[in-house]
Amino acid sequence: MTMRMLRLSLLTLFMVMALIACSSDDDEAQEPNEDETPDTEETQDNVEDDTESPAQEENEDENETSDNENNSEEQLSLGDSTEVQTPSGDYELTVNSFEFLDDFEGEQPDRDTFVLVQFEVKNISDSPIVAEEIYEAILFDADDISSDYIISNSSVDVFGEEEIQPGETKEGEFLFSHNESDSYILHFNYGFLESIATNVTYELSAGDASN
Repeated sequence: MTMRMLRLSLLTLFMVMALIACSSDDDEAQEPNEDETPDTEETQDNVEDDTESPAQEENEDENETSDNENNSEEQLSLGDSTEVQTPSGDYELTVNSFEFLDDFEGEQPDRDTFVLVQFEVKNISDSPIVAEEIYEAILFDADDISSDYIISNSSVDVFGEEEIQPGETKEGEFLFSHNESDSYILHFNYGFLESIATNVTYELSAGDASN
């Protein structure tokens, strides 16, 4: 009887110890993993770092707009002078005036009107410049429709093969047949890369015409 009671006692003890061990394992499984918490916090920090605030985005937009404005072409007005660099030589360009004409020396315009532009160039380089080599311009109206200048009329003061000496100033004219418009853009060296020739634009308002 004594041995039987001893065996029952030992068996009961083993069962109690097993239950305690199982209960301990369950508690450990339910406890949060402290080692993983920093990783979660680090991930959240990375997300916050990668997300730009509205103020940062606004500053970037302003910088981009500023860069675009700096890169955009400056439009000059009547009477403004600007330096033009070309392979033929450097010169100072000034558009002095323009006027509208219903006809020119008995010739009728192909479009609504003639636009006669008066300008001058001054050779600021150390070598002579062949005048006709700097004769490049095109006129755009407010609808961005273009027109090349007319060179067939002998009455237009067109540059020829003569040379413009260093320091010399020469006056010339452009005659365009164009649509009536409230404003025009006169573009010198249109289509040329800046590395080849300086692109220059003048804004001509119809209200500024000499007539």
